[in-house]
Amino acid sequence: MSKNLQDVNMDRTMSRMNRTSRHRMNPRRYITGFDGIRTLAVLGVIIYHLMPASLQGGYLGVPIFFVVSGYLITDILLQDLLERGSIRIGRFYGHRMRRLYPAFVTMLLATTTYITLFQRSLLTNIRATVMTNLVYVYNWFEINHGQSYFDRFNGESPFTHLWSLSIEGQYYLFWPLIIGLLLIVFKKRSHVFWFMMAMAGISALTMAILYDPANTNRVYYGTDTRMFAILLGSGLAFIWPSRELSAGIANVNRLTLDVVGGGSLIAIIWMFFKMSGQSAFTYRGGMLIFTILSTVLVATVVHPGSHMNRFLTNPVFTYIGQRSYGIYLYQFPVMIFYENKVKNIGNNPLLNSLIEVALILVVTELSYRFIENPMRHYDYSKLWVDFRDFARNPKLNRVSATMTVLTTLLFAITAVGFVQQPSKADATKQTALQKTITANTKTADKKNAAALKQQQAAAKASSKKIETDKLETKQAEAKLNDKQKQVEKTYNLKPQVVLAMANTDLTAIGDSVLLDVSSDLQDAIQGLWFRDA
Repeated sequence: MSKNLQDVNMDRTMSRMNRTSRHRMNPRRYITGFDGIRTLAVLGVIIYHLMPASLQGGYLGVPIFFVVSGYLITDILLQDLLERGSIRIGRFYGHRMRRLYPAFVTMLLATTTYITLFQRSLLTNIRATVMTNLVYVYNWFEINHGQSYFDRFNGESPFTHLWSLSIEGQYYLFWPLIIGLLLIVFKKRSHVFWFMMAMAGISALTMAILYDPANTNRVYYGTDTRMFAILLGSGLAFIWPSRELSAGIANVNRLTLDVVGGGSLIAIIWMFFKMSGQSAFTYRGGMLIFTILSTVLVATVVHPGSHMNRFLTNPVFTYIGQRSYGIYLYQFPVMIFYENKVKNIGNNPLLNSLIEVALILVVTELSYRFIENPMRHYDYSKLWVDFRDFARNPKLNRVSATMTVLTTLLFAITAVGFVQQPSKADATKQTALQKTITANTKTADKKNAAALKQQQAAAKASSKKIETDKLETKQAEAKLNDKQKQVEKTYNLKPQVVLAMANTDLTAIGDSVLLDVSSDLQDAIQGLWFRDA
């Protein structure tokens, strides 16, 4: 199948591919190891947000999600294209909406409701925040209006983490339209793969060029600078489709897959601990390297001949992986609201972290059972009929009545929050404490800049002095005779000192103690004359 698609014109052979694809491709399978990869990603993000000093690279869980999404979506679309001759775009969009939107909207409404009732200082820009999230352009809004992703101590927004969902939403919207065009233009899947690798390289290069250490928002949140992770995953699906991989491979190839997959997993975990989000290396190649390793890991997990899928499959990983979307959604609101209410949280960081994790899991489980799963399997074609039947004869059980009341309250209180959003003038006002903090921060920044400049100057002067000393030592060494070199070696002296002592006339007056070392002294100071006291 792979040979046909790569070597034959797409338009002329589509009908033949439709006839042969069913018996040449493996049956579609659920790759359980992806739950393990998602677990690795979401644990990295959660631990980073709870204890950034302990796992400074945990934020890299997001590129892993991007790679997995890119691979799975492209693999599904290609299978649809091969089996039916076209991509069912409406079906794809419907599936994505059912999978993502219910929990997403619930999180937005619930978070805005909590802010309106209990943490009104976060109402600033609430309308734009919610609306840009609903249309999946929040990442671009964050570039100009949000704070750094790495600032946990400056009134952090409970919506900050949603930037990545906007990038994925943009990808879901346009990719089904682009993928068919790419196959028509390039004909062969291998050509599409290399084109996508080139685009990924341009994306990573854009990140490196636009990187600004004073403000990483542009490169961290930008679709163009982060798209390389999705492109790498998508490109992999063109040359490594899940249903065309065979488990019947030679043992040496199986071992190669296991070693490469295991090595990439170890390297990923190591980078979780080592790669800071505020390091220039991260944006100038480091994140690209990490994403390539993630793509390699995905490739080995997908292949049925590798043991990596089995290694990353267990009940715990399956549970967390299947709920990773909800865990990612609800993590920030739970953390920020909890930490705002609990005073002296640093006195028991481990205990408070465990409580936060427990709360995230409880909220996620409720969402998974009562929102995500029911709405994912609901037949939306019956929505109008069900609404009409309910309007004619309203019947509610305890669960449906509770959900209806809660949904109504969430919408109503969110609307109140929208109305009560502070004006621009109010948003710019600062309390006396905030003004003091701002002023002190500016003063500290100036002093830090001056101190850094002074340190750099001192380091430069020190470096220059070291180079000068080395040159003087080399020149003095060249002037020593054999006897002086022996003195230098015996008494561990610098050649400059040996030369200086050779030209020194000195009279020493002392007792027997001085006379006892007179031989050594005269070896070192040839012009030395002793006189008994």
